[in-house]
Amino acid sequence: MEMGSLGDWKELDQVFNTVNSNGIEAFWIGLRRKLTQDWRWSGNSSWLVHRETIDWGIGEPTLQLGENCAVMDSNGKIRDTFCNTQREFICYRNQSSFSEGDEFIFVTSLNSWSDAQKYCQLFYTDLASVSSAADALRIQILVPEGRLCYIGLFKDDFVWEDQSSSSFRNWEPAQPDGSGECACLMSWNRMMDDRWCGDSRPFLCQYEVTFKKVIRLQLQSNKELNDPDITTSLLQQMKQKLVSLGLSKEMDLRWRYQKNGNVLLTQNN
Repeated sequence: MEMGSLGDWKELDQVFNTVNSNGIEAFWIGLRRKLTQDWRWSGNSSWLVHRETIDWGIGEPTLQLGENCAVMDSNGKIRDTFCNTQREFICYRNQSSFSEGDEFIFVTSLNSWSDAQKYCQLFYTDLASVSSAADALRIQILVPEGRLCYIGLFKDDFVWEDQSSSSFRNWEPAQPDGSGECACLMSWNRMMDDRWCGDSRPFLCQYEVTFKKVIRLQLQSNKELNDPDITTSLLQQMKQKLVSLGLSKEMDLRWRYQKNGNVLLTQNN
């Protein structure tokens, strides 16, 4: 059991549907400040971004306190900015075919960076990420002349206690402001604030729930289904199907072997 991490807006809703927060101002979550600040892409927090690889505008990033989000201008240059400013933004949709590349979408409604992230994750895949010069050009074309649009780049100096790579952050406006090293969830608005770790507060824990399920199959085939190549292929196909139905990719799916060493019991018609 360890302090709780949050992966997305759905998990945030689950927390408040589960926790009775009546009378509680705020409670600790498993997010705390680390020694270094990193630029990351939304939804791909394990993808560290070296500052010198970004096509920053002149004098950017300014490193001003609180400018933890990024925008792209109509010249394709990237700037750091305050995350609570209301702006247009660029989403992307992950295409099924690698050859098609990602589809980028310009959204005209004005939102803060976190609300833009929420919108993109709800209706598309996420805020736009730049993985190549071609991506940067395709995003730049969508930015209207003289405007600044949010993209998925953000500056982060917090890390989840359970080593989760989740980029989910739902900071209050102007937060984090450096007033503390630990993060808590505010009950009244479901947003995060950095506070002094020595404060006594309720806290959110999480633990992994595991269960075992036996699935019985009946197959018809003129092939030798106990062939190792076939049983391996069947197992892979079943796992793909179960994941598509909402089960975790981390599931441990395996065959139960018969006493004779075979996986499947053969019946003759």
